[in-house]
Amino acid sequence: MAPFALLLCSWLSGCAQDPDVPRPAGPPEAILGGDGPNLMRADLAAAVAAAAARPLPESREQHQRRLPGDRAELMRCLGLDPLPPRTPLNARVTGVLPRAGYRVEKLVYESLPGFHVTAHLYVPEDGASGPRPVIVNPHGHWQHKKAEPVVQARAIAQALAGYLAIVVDSPGHSFEGDAPIERRWQGPHGDWTLGMSVGSVTGVYVWDLMRALDYLETRPEADLGRVGITGASGGGLATLYAFAAEPRFTCAVPVVYASSLEVNPNNGCLCNHVPGTLRVGDRSDVLAIRAPAPVLVIGANEDGEFPPAGMRRTGEKIRAIWQLYGVGANARWMVFDSRHDYNRPMREQAMGFFDQHLRGRGDGSPVVESAFETADALDPDLRVLAEPPEGAKTLRMIAAERLAAASGSWAQTAELNGGFPPELLRGGGAAAVTVASGEGWRALRIPNPVGPDLPAVLHSPKGAPRALVVLVSEAGWRGAAADFDLDRLADAGFACLALDVRGFGELAGLDPRLRAYLGVSAPFLMAQDALVAAGAARSSAELPVAVVGRGECASQVALFAGLMAPELAFVAGLDGLRGYSEAFGRELRPAALQPRAASGATLAQLRDERRGPALWHFRGQEEPSWLVPLEQAVGR
Repeated sequence: MAPFALLLCSWLSGCAQDPDVPRPAGPPEAILGGDGPNLMRADLAAAVAAAAARPLPESREQHQRRLPGDRAELMRCLGLDPLPPRTPLNARVTGVLPRAGYRVEKLVYESLPGFHVTAHLYVPEDGASGPRPVIVNPHGHWQHKKAEPVVQARAIAQALAGYLAIVVDSPGHSFEGDAPIERRWQGPHGDWTLGMSVGSVTGVYVWDLMRALDYLETRPEADLGRVGITGASGGGLATLYAFAAEPRFTCAVPVVYASSLEVNPNNGCLCNHVPGTLRVGDRSDVLAIRAPAPVLVIGANEDGEFPPAGMRRTGEKIRAIWQLYGVGANARWMVFDSRHDYNRPMREQAMGFFDQHLRGRGDGSPVVESAFETADALDPDLRVLAEPPEGAKTLRMIAAERLAAASGSWAQTAELNGGFPPELLRGGGAAAVTVASGEGWRALRIPNPVGPDLPAVLHSPKGAPRALVVLVSEAGWRGAAADFDLDRLADAGFACLALDVRGFGELAGLDPRLRAYLGVSAPFLMAQDALVAAGAARSSAELPVAVVGRGECASQVALFAGLMAPELAFVAGLDGLRGYSEAFGRELRPAALQPRAASGATLAQLRDERRGPALWHFRGQEEPSWLVPLEQAVGR
């Protein structure tokens, strides 16, 4: 019998304790001694670092074998698997701004029906004929988006150098404050619901950029055989993912973004947290989907969020992969003596890169900019639309539409979450440590082979137990008494394990941003914890086990546990969600949401796949008695 089962069975059968040793009145305040948050952080950081440190391919052939899977995974992360239909763009130019040596066309198109994209197209007027190379410019979190002078500057420089340059506004809003930006009506970037189906705002922006190329294919000035893409910060983010997703981009210059997650995974805006991208690997692995297409990674030595050490690490990795193709010089990285920026020296270096790879000019050395002036960012003439279009769709509308189309299986959902190790969920781990005990209870620290140690309190019935019931409260083990009638369960002969799983109680602080990178739902991880805690008991055929959770997350813990371990005698989810779509009608905690849910099964489909005894109760319903079906399930 496994060590924890021995501990459980010996205690439940009434093992003796020295009567001279006083028993505390109740469990200690902190079973883990206050170490829970540190354990959580260390465990999650280790998982992120391990995923980012994906081994480099050893040969070109090995890398080629990776590519189909990596590309498919990336498109699923971006919410672009399958690609949306290429519906009519309904593109129109709302005005033209004449400038010295170029003009600015104010453009709007629909990347999806009713989803409007605003952009500025910078067209050279140097008298040259024939199609021109194109540079696409996603911007970053600048206050005025496409109108920010630092964004205008690179598009002007590109136009004066003979490129057709387009600057595309990002969807929605983030850090712009009250600035009069366009596309604000589409909603905030900091919306966790978007990660369930559209890959955060970034997935939508990538599609907007892909549709910009569809528009440019209608322009005789554009040579779609020679297309570069570049942006800084959030624009570097969009550059990296759009370049990886869209083969029509010839080359790319991501600026102050492509730092290795091995060095710093703690980034700000939720648009950074494209769900599941660590399933592809580090940012270098995303870029390598396009190997050996030319890439120049630019960083700054005074950038804490995307630090120079991370830029060097990315540069080293892409250079090693590109060398497998015999063109290591096509993968370059440079760190400028600068803050987080896209300044003139950076622009001149990018121009030399584009000239080399889009025009066959020069050796990639910096090209000196012509003199020019930018417009006032608040100039109303820069606005493409005077008002939001009537009936315009929002990011949430798009996300809800895609989520509504979800249909899958438990096997797909399990794979989406990275799978689980069933051999670790059936006992045999290190013995639990009794931290304290008293009349009718023991406080336990349970070693966890799939995460940090778990704190729990084991409550006993009088006499031999009928079954072990694992209780998961969103208030942690301390909340079990309020969420579940422990006295009634004890009177009915059940032993109860009130448990803190990752994210609750002493283990609060399951960072949703890092978890998004990993692409795993919190309840999926929590269910593994519940089964680890119950595993040794389950290894004894004499004692049935049930899992009961209360709340929008904890009810899913019971559901996932029942799917991971069909042999559980009974599972119950109380006050649960009917479906993930409820997040579009009321605010839910991020832990309740499944990243990339549109690629897996719905909650209703998962409930249907639980073959053993189960009870599901939803918020707003009258709660049924779950003790009766529990007693029926254990059968004695």
